[in-house]
Amino acid sequence: MNKNKAFLVTVSENDCGQRPLPFCINDLNTMEYAISNGLNIEASQIKKMGSTGRVSQRKFEDGFIEFCKETNEDENLILYFSGHGGIIEGKHRLLFSDGLIDTDLIIRVLENSRAKSKIVILDCCYAGGVENNRQIELKFEDTVRNFNGSGIAIFASSLSNEVSYGHPEKGDISLFTHFISNAIMDKYIIREGVKTLRDIKELTLFYHHAWMTRTNNKYKQQPIFMSNIGGTIRFKVAEYTPYIPGDYNFECDDYIIVTVEPSHFGITKRYAVKVILKKACELKELSRITKDIVSRVRGLEIYSNDKSKRILKGKKAEIVWIYFARDEVDLNGNFLCRATWVEDGQDKDHWYRLNDGALIQDDIHFSFSTFYSSLKSFIENNTGSAIEVKNEIKKIRVNMVNEFEKILSNFEKFNAGIYTELKFCERIKKSLELIDKEYFKSTDLDIAPLEIKEWDQAHQNLFATIHDITLYWGKSSNNTRSLDNRKKLTKMLEQRYHKDIFTIGEIEKSQQSSL
Repeated sequence: MNKNKAFLVTVSENDCGQRPLPFCINDLNTMEYAISNGLNIEASQIKKMGSTGRVSQRKFEDGFIEFCKETNEDENLILYFSGHGGIIEGKHRLLFSDGLIDTDLIIRVLENSRAKSKIVILDCCYAGGVENNRQIELKFEDTVRNFNGSGIAIFASSLSNEVSYGHPEKGDISLFTHFISNAIMDKYIIREGVKTLRDIKELTLFYHHAWMTRTNNKYKQQPIFMSNIGGTIRFKVAEYTPYIPGDYNFECDDYIIVTVEPSHFGITKRYAVKVILKKACELKELSRITKDIVSRVRGLEIYSNDKSKRILKGKKAEIVWIYFARDEVDLNGNFLCRATWVEDGQDKDHWYRLNDGALIQDDIHFSFSTFYSSLKSFIENNTGSAIEVKNEIKKIRVNMVNEFEKILSNFEKFNAGIYTELKFCERIKKSLELIDKEYFKSTDLDIAPLEIKEWDQAHQNLFATIHDITLYWGKSSNNTRSLDNRKKLTKMLEQRYHKDIFTIGEIEKSQQSSL
């Protein structure tokens, strides 16, 4: 997880004829408290200017340039500004106590720093007039881990034609700073010890929407999020110890128990067991092996979470499914048969139904795969080399991820009201077409060999997630879903996308560390 540093500056007083903003001093203190306690940024990593109300151009420039020079590649930088802002001669500028500085120049200095991730938070009038059009693109040779979180995000308090207000009820703080500081401090967006920039952004916009609804749009000020960051930025804010399920392996002359996975439901303890048979055997022998496996695993204490453990600890399994394979390749889903054993107290009429390919032997239900041999032959004949399959997946990954990032960037402007629905759909049309084309290309690749199976599956999940966007904004979606529904689904999709990107990054990290 990257380290975090912040540069906070507020300007309350000026010599340029603009009215003083006394609440900006409290903005400074509020943001310092929020990032210290909400993002766990150490005091030594926070530089502040503006506690007296005044900040000169020279003081800011010297301090900010030095701050950016001292950064490293494993750091996230946050720049926060509260004060006067305006559009002058077509460019957004920030007002300091003795003059103006071009906002784009400040952002260029930030972009040129070595830090991987940069966040700019602007609480000033016309803040949306800042440009952030350069997209960070995933390249073929890039790892997803390096791509995820790289770039710059600008969170502006208002659109380019709107002023930004102080809080009309609290009086001692800016409206936008109040929203974003509360979002940063919120504990309910923590997942697995982490807050993401995406969740902070969404909660800030939720607070804004609730405020606008309550005040009947009296203080019209639409925040806008403009980002070229690949994926999202993750802030570790709490210790997290994932629940690690127990494990069990066993080998004898007849079989190998590879995994025992909990499949508990309510107060019923159930296990799914994957087994490699070492030899071919008759049904009678398979029945004996099944009973032997059941006797070994029934009393195990393997759970997927603490809740199941509290409920089921000490009980024996009442249902056991055993999936028989002949080798490791079969374990990916091509099983010779599935044996089902249930305790006498269970509904055997339900579990022991005799469908096609099913029979009962010694009170055990067996369901044989009628396509096992043909599917095994198909897999063997269509499995590609690890290098070739990886290269093809990475080509598709580059195209799908970059096009999806373009869609998300346009969606932010659509969501903020800058684009109409028609304009948004026009801007993403080519991206949707390319995503659709690349997705179906991904379904026609050679089968991934075992050594990259986890990496391959993670990419198939990512490609499916990205392709879902075509269902929400494609040709037929307008007739089947409401606009509000499509917006909500897109936000949920963005969250899934970030999770998929992070998962791939972690797999690549573990593969590199094992070399």
